[in-house]
This record gives sequence, structure tokens and C-alpha cells, in this order.
Amino acid sequence: MKFLWRSDNEMDYRTKTQHQSRRFPGVAYTLRRVSLGARVELTEKLGDLARKVEFHSAGTGVADRAMVSHLCSKADEIYLRWGMVSLSGLVIDGEPADIDSLVNLGPDELVDEILESIRGECGLSEHERKNC
Repeated sequence: MKFLWRSDNEMDYRTKTQHQSRRFPGVAYTLRRVSLGARVELTEKLGDLARKVEFHSAGTGVADRAMVSHLCSKADEIYLRWGMVSLSGLVIDGEPADIDSLVNLGPDELVDEILESIRGECGLSEHERKNC
């Protein structure tokens, strides 16, 4: 027989986490939590970029270093768009900010903070975080 009440031992798992910005008081952002399916999705989105970063990292020229920087910026955008669900408390040029305006016009310090949180949710090591 199934009972209608909940057990005290149930786990209430939340698929999103809310964060208050440490650098920008009043700004909050919601991130998705990582699941197996989400990790597979992110890996697929980053796969080609990672191979290109590895290839150009072996180069010694200025063009290779510039390409690595560009590819890492693209990877950051993928992480941000993949991991961020919502943003509140930020207005850019008189309009409430969303993911697009944050990517294109927002303060780099906030983007860096959110990316750090996303990578933390993904469980990336410090070395992995530094390699894009």
C-alpha cells in the first residue's frame, strides 16, 4: 500500500541553484545544476572547440595565441549560455539584462563571476578552469 504523505527521508533535489553576486550587490543569477545528460550536452558543445584549442596551443606564433584566446572566449560563451538560466537585478542601457545583453554588453567582472560559479557546478578542477 502506498501512503500519500512524504517520508522524512526523501531528498528534495533542485535542478537550479540561485546565487547572489558577490561583486554586484542586488544582482542575482540562477544556474542549472549538472546532471549526466547536461554534462554530455556540454561536452558535445565544447568538443570541437577543445580540439582546436589543443591544436593551436601547440603553436608558437602570435596567430596561434590569438586563436587560443578567441576559442577560449567562445568556450566561455558556451558555458554561460548553457549554464545560466536567468539573471535579475542588472539593467544595461535602461533595459533589464538577459543572457544576450550580458554576453554582448555586460560587465566582464560579472561574467567572470558567473562563469566561475558554472565551472564550480560542473566540478572542474582549478587546472581545468584555467585551460578555458
